[in-house]
Formats: sequence, C-alpha cells, structure tokens
Amino acid sequence: MDSLVIVLSVLIFGLIFFYMWTLLRQMSKEQFWTTALVTGTVATVAVGFLVHLVVMSSMGGLNDWLTIVVMSLTSTVEMFIGSTKMFDNGFNEFLFPGHGEYTGALSDLCLILMTGAYVAALATSAYIVLTFFFRRLGSLSWVKKNAPGSGQTVHVFFGDNPNSRLLSADVLANNPGDWVLRIDYPGEGDRDVDASLWSRLLATFFPKGVSNAEGIIVLKSRSSLSSALPEDFSGSLGLDLTNWLTQSTVVYLLSDDEATTRKELRVLLQAISHGNGGTQGAGITCKKIYCHGRRSELDVESEYAYVPRNDGGSGTSYPEIIFRDSSKLAIRSLLRPADKNLKSALPVDYVPIAVDKEGNKLGYVESGFKSIIIGLGETGLEALKFLYEYASFPDKDGKKSPFLCRIFDKDIPGQRKLFYEELSWAGPLAVDNGGKEIEFINEEVNTDAFWEKFEDGIEQVNYIFVCLGDDKFNLSVANAILNHHLKGRDTGDRFVIMLKQRNPDEMVTRTIQSINEKNNQCIRVFGQASEVWCYNVVSDNPMKEDAIRYYTTYQKANTYPSEFVKEEAPKLGILAEEWENFIWDADDVQKKQIETDWNSYLSGKTDEERQALEDRWSEELRKKWNSRDEIIRTGERKARATNLRQRTQDISNVLHASTKQALMPAWMLERAGEISAAIPGKFFGKFYDVEDERAKSVLCLLAIGEHLRWNASHIILGYKLGKKDDLLKTHDCLKEYRDLEAVVQHHDWLVIKTTLKLYAESEAYKNQITQEG
Repeated sequence: MDSLVIVLSVLIFGLIFFYMWTLLRQMSKEQFWTTALVTGTVATVAVGFLVHLVVMSSMGGLNDWLTIVVMSLTSTVEMFIGSTKMFDNGFNEFLFPGHGEYTGALSDLCLILMTGAYVAALATSAYIVLTFFFRRLGSLSWVKKNAPGSGQTVHVFFGDNPNSRLLSADVLANNPGDWVLRIDYPGEGDRDVDASLWSRLLATFFPKGVSNAEGIIVLKSRSSLSSALPEDFSGSLGLDLTNWLTQSTVVYLLSDDEATTRKELRVLLQAISHGNGGTQGAGITCKKIYCHGRRSELDVESEYAYVPRNDGGSGTSYPEIIFRDSSKLAIRSLLRPADKNLKSALPVDYVPIAVDKEGNKLGYVESGFKSIIIGLGETGLEALKFLYEYASFPDKDGKKSPFLCRIFDKDIPGQRKLFYEELSWAGPLAVDNGGKEIEFINEEVNTDAFWEKFEDGIEQVNYIFVCLGDDKFNLSVANAILNHHLKGRDTGDRFVIMLKQRNPDEMVTRTIQSINEKNNQCIRVFGQASEVWCYNVVSDNPMKEDAIRYYTTYQKANTYPSEFVKEEAPKLGILAEEWENFIWDADDVQKKQIETDWNSYLSGKTDEERQALEDRWSEELRKKWNSRDEIIRTGERKARATNLRQRTQDISNVLHASTKQALMPAWMLERAGEISAAIPGKFFGKFYDVEDERAKSVLCLLAIGEHLRWNASHIILGYKLGKKDDLLKTHDCLKEYRDLEAVVQHHDWLVIKTTLKLYAESEAYKNQITQEG
C-alpha cells in the first residue's frame, strides 16, 4: 500500500507541477490561457471536493450526507481565498495520524492531494487578480493621476493588435514629445506584457497602466470599443478618458476586421455626439480618426454617415475621418520607398524608351507594356489601378502605347462583384479574348490549366504582381515562375516580379535573397507590415507637404495673388470674387493686358517688397490647399467631390514626376530651370517661348504623356466623357490630347513646367548641401 501511495503521490505532484507550469507559460499567450485557466480550475475544484468528501465522511460526528457534500463544496471554494481545513480539529487527526484507527497510506494520499489542490487554488486566484483586477486598477489609477498638458498632442490607439503595435512605436519615434496610449481590450495584448512573475508583481505595486513599453502607455479597458455604450462611454470602458480625448487627440482604429473598425468608429462618433465622456457634463472629442479600411461611396458622400446630425446645440466638434487601406498603402510604398536602393517599381523602367542617334531620350516609348496580376484581392485591385495609370505612355505618334494586363484569379466573377464600384471602369476595357487592355482569366492558381494560360506570351511580359494573400504561397508561385515557366527568358531583360510579403520571416527572406542571386535580382518584395504601418505613411505628412509645394508652384505660374486681383478687378468692372471665371473666359488680348499690368505691378516694388509678396502669396496658396480638407469633410456634395478629385491629382502629379523625368533626355534635366522658365505660365497662343524644335518635340510628348496619365487616373475613378460634373463623374477633357482645345492642352504643359522647376530647385538644393558639407 505504501508503494502505491508513493507512485500516486509522484504522479499527482507531476500533474500539479505540469498544470502550474502550463498556467504560468500561458500568461503570454492569450489564445491558450483561457483553456488552461478553466481546465486547471475545474481540476482543482474536483480534486479538492473529493478529498474533503473522503476526509469528512471518515470523520466522526458527521452522518448526514447532504451536510457532508455541502461542507465539502464550501471548504473547496474557500481554498481559492486562502482558507484551508487542514489544521482544523478532525482534519489534522486524519491527515497527520499518530496511532489512530486510520491507515497512514490513505492519510498521506489525502494530504498530498489537498496540499496540491490548495496550492493550485491559490495560484489560480493570484493569476486572476494579477491579470485582471490589478491591471484594470492600474489603468484606472494611471488615467486619474496623469493628464496631458494643454494643447499637447495625444495619440490613442484602440485595440492591441499587430498593426497598432507597429504604428504606435513609429508614432512615438517620430513624435517623442507626444503622448502615445494603447487601449488593450479584455483578453488581448498579453504579449506586450512581460510574462515573468516578478515583473507582474512590480506592475501590481507600481502601476503604469498595463505597461510602459518604451514610452507607450498600455491601458486595460473593461470592454472593447465596439461594445462600449456611447451614452456612458468612459463608464463602459472602465477608463475615464475625458482628459485624453480632446481637440489635440489623434485616434487610430486599426483592426484587420473592417466591420469591427466601422463599428468602433460609429460608437466613438456617437459618444462624441452625446457630449458625455462618462462624467456628467464632460465631453470627449478628437482631432482626427484614422480607420483601417476602404473608403466607401457612402463615406465619400458624407464623412459623418455614422453620426447623428443633431448635436443638441452643444457645439460638438466632430473630427476628421481618414480611411487608410493597407493594400493601397502597400502599392503607394512602391512609388515612395523608404529604401532608395530597392529595385525600381516604376513601369517606365521596364519598357524601351526611344533615343536618337546620340543616345538622347525622345520622350516616348518604343513598345507597349504587358503585365500580369496573380490574385484579384484588394492588393490585386490596387495593383491594377497602379499599372493602368503609371504605364500610360505616349508612342512616337503621340498616341497611347499599347497596354495589356492579364489578371488571374480562381473567382473572377466573385471578386468583380465584390469590387464592383471600383472595377466598373474596367468593363468596357476588358474582354475575355484579350483584344482590349485588361483580360480577366478565371483559373485556380498553380494548376495545369493556370500555367498553360500563364505561359502564353510570357516572353513579352514586363511586370508581374503576385498577391494571393498568403506570404508563403506567393513565394512558392514566384519561385515556380522563375524555375519552370519563363521558357529560357533572361530575367534581367526589362522584367520584374512584385512579390507581396506581409510578414516575411528570416527563412523566407533568405530564400528570396537566394532566388534573386540566381535571377538578376528580379524579385522586389513589397507590402511588409513594418513598411505600411509607419507614421509618415499613414499620416501622409511628407506627401502632403510635397503636394502643397507642387500646387503652389503650379498656381504661381498660372494665377495671380489676391492683393493684385483686388487692385485689378475694379479696373475691369468686376468683383474680385468673379476673377477666376473672368480669366477663364477672357480672350488673348485681355489676358495679355492683365499680364502687362501684373509685370508693371511687380516692377513698382523693391526686392524686399517682392519677396514679402511672394511669401504672402505662398501662405495664401497653402491655406487654400489646406482648406480643401475642410471642404471635403464638411462642404456640399459637389464641392466635396471636386476638391477630393483635385487633391488626388496634386498627389498624383508628385508621384508621377519620376516617370516624367525617366522619359526626359539628360540635357533637358541639366537645363531644367531654363526650360521650365521658357514654358509660359499663361497661354497666349504659345506653349514654348524659345524656337527650339528639339525641346518642343520632347516637351509636347511629355505633355501628351501627362494627359494620358490624367485620362487613366480619371477612368480609374469611374469618370466618363461628358459635361464636367464631379457628382456624375463626367468630364469634358476625357479625350485624346489632339482633340483638346489649345488652352486646355496648356494645362498639361504647365504640369511639365512645374515638374522641371521643382527638379531644378531640388538639384540646386542638393548641390548647396554638398558644397556646405
């Protein structure tokens, strides 16, 4: 009997140790901790109850079985709050027998089981208290003790997920003086907290929210944002965020589940509209809300589709809502890579550009552009838009160079339905026989039928996107293309594979490097989460500054400052508010007279006065550009649509500058400032003021190329030819360049003028830095 007790004791101790070890380990793995906790608690209660039942039934004085069962159960539960009957009268006689009537073997077994159950019960209770109670208590106390300074920017991330972790760290790195808070929902975020028991004990007695991860405050909420009550926002979250959600706060909702993101957005905006942050009379608001998702047509029509219109006269201030789609950001990163040493993603670098006998580029391409997209998910859709706009090149006759994109997916009908609004523009362009610009091929990827159709014409393909949604499958398909399906083609000959990799591990990275070494570095990886979820990418601040610079440079060439307009308009018998319409309808004689008056106006000023005017004009244009955001957010529908399109074009002009420069001859880039100055800002019958046929020819083709890009971008947006109306998505300039009026063609020349001027200024700045260095 004693041997059996020893064996059972060792076995039971082993099971208890395994349970305790598992419980501690699972503290850092939220997907397993619930199972471990529930299983361990049930086992602890079962063992404790059975031991108490055996001991109490063997003790004298207790004969009522109902009493024995009830007392056994209550005694078991008491173990979880640190109470034990082990040393009570009766129990100690049974568990620590001397010369009593009970056998030592049974007493030893019960003592071992009760000790193990008691220790397990205490550990379970301690885990629950440390994980939930003290973490929430720590969050509550931290919020109450701390508050940002007046006007200090606060970044609040709702939800602890991979996207928010990456972006919050980069936000702090770019804005070290700002507060960065992450709200961790119940059952999530344990990975960010050190799993060691000592660290948890320190966090209990010295609470800093949940944790202070390198300057990021992580707070534990009572519920998720999507489950919070708008009328009792702070109360339902368990965090009084009144001092943190202010006009200086930027909020981020970055769940990969778009339905969850939109629900969170709705709850937050409704809470703002209630004007109640959980404390009577205390309102919450924020400056901006970044949402992970695709902007729908409803969002374009009204950014406040989720918000009750009536704010009760409280003067509630609504935030700017900004949708950021990770697929679109991934494609955008191809145009503005953080690492300038990466292989080019510009389609222009994979087609032959025409040159003269001396090797000077002539501004057009010699052959068409052929591409393949494997996978028509969200990334595939953005890749199609990107290629259609950035592979619109002029040929030697000033027509659009042939474009072909073949798209493979196992569910083309389903995907086209899913993205109907965005793909509707492709309808008239795409036919299944490949006779037009886009061909949809409904085949399961990596099957014999797929590869048979894939190989058709592969020797002429310039560009391949592989974006099937799974990193390893994408790599497998790319590897198969290079190893088995290029039919001996030289991969260094105007060929690239754009490989989507969201979270490549070290082995995948090494594999790609090995493949590239054997194939002329033809694979370019894009879409990594660490590159997408960056502050400058999501906020678009650098892009915004470049777009403003482009806009102001373009407008200065083509318009006049308000100071001059206010002085000149009365001479023409019009109001200053009527100036733009007047100028548009004016004939060449009137325009020349106004330009003469403008030059006279400038000549009457000193250099200092002209510089001051220039500075005021720049600031005036900057404010005008920034006012677009407010119009897009709160203006009438038509004004919102027009300003959104115009802002998009400013950004596109910045992004397309590299393509224009790639088509320019070296001599033109070297004389960029001089040539830019020779393109008149106002059209009086001339596109170029210098008699230089060589320059005129290249500039004209570049202007045609700009119009081809403009056409493509508007087709992507769903525009059709018709009287200009941004609500109906029609535009009267959606035609070939040669069919436009000269005054309209001049706008394309102005884009080239602006591109050259900014290039010249950039090169001058680089030279200055080099000399100073």
